[in-house]
Parts: sequence; structure tokens; C-alpha cells
Amino acid sequence: MRFVVSLTVSVLSVFVFVSFAAYAGDLNPTTAPGATNSYGVNDIYNRLDTGAVGAQSVFTEPTTGPTGTAGPVHTLNEVMEKAPVKDDTDGATSGEVMTGKKFWGLTAGEWGLQTGILATQTPDNTTVNQSAGNYVAFDLSAVDTDLIAGNIKDTVEIFGVTGTYTGDYPAPVPDTGMAEPGLNGVDWPNPRFTVNGDGTVTDELTGLMWLQDANCISKQWTDVDTSAKVTNLVDTALPVCANYTAVYSDWRLPTLRELQSLVYYGDYDPAVPNTAGIGKWDTDGAPFNAVQSAYCWSGTTTAGGAGYAWSVSMNDGVVSADVKTLTYYVWPVRGGQ
Repeated sequence: MRFVVSLTVSVLSVFVFVSFAAYAGDLNPTTAPGATNSYGVNDIYNRLDTGAVGAQSVFTEPTTGPTGTAGPVHTLNEVMEKAPVKDDTDGATSGEVMTGKKFWGLTAGEWGLQTGILATQTPDNTTVNQSAGNYVAFDLSAVDTDLIAGNIKDTVEIFGVTGTYTGDYPAPVPDTGMAEPGLNGVDWPNPRFTVNGDGTVTDELTGLMWLQDANCISKQWTDVDTSAKVTNLVDTALPVCANYTAVYSDWRLPTLRELQSLVYYGDYDPAVPNTAGIGKWDTDGAPFNAVQSAYCWSGTTTAGGAGYAWSVSMNDGVVSADVKTLTYYVWPVRGGQ
């Protein structure tokens, strides 16, 4: 009986030892376990906390991951791929998100859960420059009181308003040319130009007085940029300005608009009107002498550069911006402005 018991224990001992060795595998492997790169928990935490990029570290993973009842258990790398990434270029800021709305900030200055502060705007008919923002629903006709059906051509829709106007189209403008009826325009003088007999011509339409001889002076713009310079040139231009016998001390360059007022667009070479101001220039009935089909300086400097000024071609009325060092004709004027 004692012999039998000893044998049974020995057999069990051998069975347990063999079973354990088979489960654990080779206790002396000849190669290292497989290695992989992976983000750690701290990497994921820092990404979510500050937007830090993080760096993968090397460690050994099991050949297969565990599974759960709700689906596969993801690796740290897969979790990291779902984490947001810092984006200072396209990431929204609190000033770009409506007030009170929550969002996840991606920029360095506003990383993490943030609250928008973009104000809601309400335009009205006093609005000139509208700030950026979210806009409440509004009716454009409340902003622009002229946006009504009666001001829009019949069946034409503008911003959701369908027109009902069936009158003349385009809408008639009063004969005076003014935007509002009841305002008087300026009567056309007859004749328009009065030759004063002293080398000057008065434009009865504008009230300006011009030098009658249009070819007396040709200079660079900087030589005639003040009234004193122009007056001195007029006084010393004899005998070229032979008709000038008057004495005035306030001659100047005309503005661009003043110079354009002399252009007659119904003719060219030169584009200057007759004495009546309503027809083609001719040598017999012309108020001015020796008008050249060339450029004349205006006293108006261009907005685009102080070194340029506007000039007008008396050949066809073309306006040009030219460097002030060019030599053009000077047609002096006085009064007005």
C-alpha cells in the first residue's frame, strides 16, 4: 500500500511539471521578443493637455491585443491618432467662435476646451462700417429703406424683394440734371466766352478767366507749381503773348477739372469749342489764339505719387498722369477754384 501511494505522487509531479513547461514556452529563447515604437500614456496626456507633438518610444508589445465585449481594444498608437494636433494656422480662436459656444482650441495660445466670444451683430439703417461677427436674422429693407418694391423694376427681384415699378425705365431724371426735382441748373450763357480785348478771355459758364494766347508758355511742371511762377512767366512771355496787355498778379495752373472744362468732345485737333461754346473750334470764330493739339499741364498732382501730375491733351481731351519733369504747354487761368 505504501508503494502505491508513492508512485501516484511521483506521476502527478511529473504531469504538473510537464504541463507548466508546455504553457510557458522556451525558458531560454535564442532571439529577443519583437520590438515596436509607440506613444506612451504621458505622450497622450501631454497632447490633450498642451497640444505637444510627443515622440514614440521603443518597447515590446504582445503579438495580439486583448478583445472586449464592445469591440477590439485599441493600441496607444491608434488612440494617439485620434488626438487633436496643434494648428496655429487654421485653428479657430475664441474671437472666431460665437459667444458662449464651446470648442476645442488647437492654437498654442488657446489649447484645450475654450469658449467663444464672437459678438452677435445687428445691422440697422445707421450702419456704415459693419464689424465682423455673427449676424442675427434681419430684413434688409429695415437697413436700407429704399429697398422697396416700388423702387425696383417690375418682376425683378433684389435681395428677396420683387419689384413692381412699371413706369419709364430707366427712371426719368429731371431736365436740370439734378438728383432732386425743383432744383435749378445753370443756364447756358450766350455767348459762353467773352473776349476782353486785353489778351484774356472770360468763361461765362465757369467764371474763370483764361489767357487768350494758349501757346505762350511751355515748361516743366515744377517751373509753374506756384501762382508767382506762372504770373512771372506771363509777364515775361512777350512778344509771344503779344495780345496780353492786362495786369494781373494771380495767374496759376488750372486744376484738372478746370482744364477739362475747355474740352469740346464733339471735335478734335484741337478739341476746343467756338465762342458760343456749343460748336467746333475755328480760327475765325474762336475765342482763343494758337491752341495746340498737345498736352497742357494741370495743377493737380496725382494721388498715386507726388512726382506725377495730371495733364489734358487738347487734341482729343485725353487725360494722362505724367512725370513732372516733362515739358508741356501751360494755359494760365485766374479766379474760380
